[in-house]
Amino acid sequence: MLDEAMKKLTRTRIIQADLTKNNVLEGRKFNLITAFRFFLNAEPELRTEALHILVSLLSQDGYIVFNNHRNRTSPLIWPRYLYHNKIIKSKVQFMSHSEIKELTREAGIEIIRIYPVGLLSLPRVKPPKKLSCNIDNMAMKFRFSGIYSESPVIVCRRRLEISNNRYIRR
Repeated sequence: MLDEAMKKLTRTRIIQADLTKNNVLEGRKFNLITAFRFFLNAEPELRTEALHILVSLLSQDGYIVFNNHRNRTSPLIWPRYLYHNKIIKSKVQFMSHSEIKELTREAGIEIIRIYPVGLLSLPRVKPPKKLSCNIDNMAMKFRFSGIYSESPVIVCRRRLEISNNRYIRR
């Protein structure tokens, strides 16, 4: 995947590293950090460790954006969760919205927006892309809808705290 990215991103520096073993970015600060398809696929301990490291790399007013591509809180994911984990016991990973909230809380960041993606995503049924996009766009008008979509995109920033009667980001 990195080779493919390097072909397309000629003005971008691509770094392959395991930040939990060697934080080659230590001391740098970023305004935006993204982590798509990572947290769900990582073991719970690695999720926590990786998010703490990413938060340490975040500038004071920076954002972390990630997705939960098998959101167990989605009513459309529940049948897949039950089938894989309860019936055939294959242990496919799923994360619920409450697990995401706990993960972000522990890392010292707050969820400021959840964008719905895949609100009408049915297993083995692929609705026309335009229909899915229109439904997701309409759902964005309702803040709660992201919690119930199949693959919500979660936007976070450092949690506000009060110090000396002033709000600051930790």
